Amino acid sequence: MDARGELLPLRALETAGTFSKGVAAVGQRGAYFLIDRFGEAISESFTELRRLADDLYLVEKEGKWGILRADGSFLWPAELEAAQELEGQFLLLLREGRWGLADRAGRMLLPFAYRQIEVDAPSGSIAAQPLAEPEAFLTTNKP
Repeated sequence: MDARGELLPLRALETAGTFSKGVAAVGQRGAYFLIDRFGEAISESFTELRRLADDLYLVEKEGKWGILRADGSFLWPAELEAAQELEGQFLLLLREGRWGLADRAGRMLLPFAYRQIEVDAPSGSIAAQPLAEPEAFLTTNKP
């Protein structure tokens, strides 16, 4: 079934990702959504849907970005200006012109208060430039 609940033959799909833990990303007529192993749509449709590590998905709808779980629920609603995965461990999120950093469970490690954030996962270091102090950089060796 497609995201509207209509029965959909497999040949009607324009794109189909591989199944992981019983879920696959599929696309039809510019709409992308998740299906379960029975072919049932388990998420709303998006204009872009990309699989990240650990069965999370980066989604875009109406120019806003979010992070979707494999069960079709949002880890982060599609209300962000930008979102990306860093080092397979972190989520770099932009809201109202401010960057924040979250872990893969959605917990904020750094609030939305930074001009720039860089992560070096092998060393465990994070560098962040606060909006309030553009000449300063905060650094840590423990995320």
